[in-house]
Amino acid sequence: MNLSRSLWAPAAAVMLCVTAWGQQQAPPFAVGDVFLAIGTSRVARYSPEGTLIQVMTSDITSLETTGMAFDRAGNLYATHFQGNRIARFDNRGTYLGPFGILFDRSPESIAMDIDGNFYVGQADGNQDVVKLNAAGVDQVLIELGYGD
Repeated sequence: MNLSRSLWAPAAAVMLCVTAWGQQQAPPFAVGDVFLAIGTSRVARYSPEGTLIQVMTSDITSLETTGMAFDRAGNLYATHFQGNRIARFDNRGTYLGPFGILFDRSPESIAMDIDGNFYVGQADGNQDVVKLNAAGVDQVLIELGYGD
């Protein structure tokens, strides 16, 4: 029996499966999916049953990923606290790039209104709320007067 030949076939099958799976696109976000900010610019997506579907990553350097919101198209927006940016993912979890402005300091929360505008709360710095339109253009700075 040729041992090297018998070990090669299963190894090739495993490599083929890993390569094919790695190239597959994740399914679109679905009602009931659970999204968890897991830090270091990552968001984990789980099925309603608790099965990990994917881990989404951006190129924004930040130890903490904090707030999240969805737009009408199902795109996900995640705030990156130390990175002072927001990451935008399409409805399959593909990173589309940063969204909006470079924030004053520590964007933490994000919400969308009925007109498609986003409101981003900054935890540090001036602690103001920034209003962005759907394209990410800074519309209004809502000064709360709590900042330094």
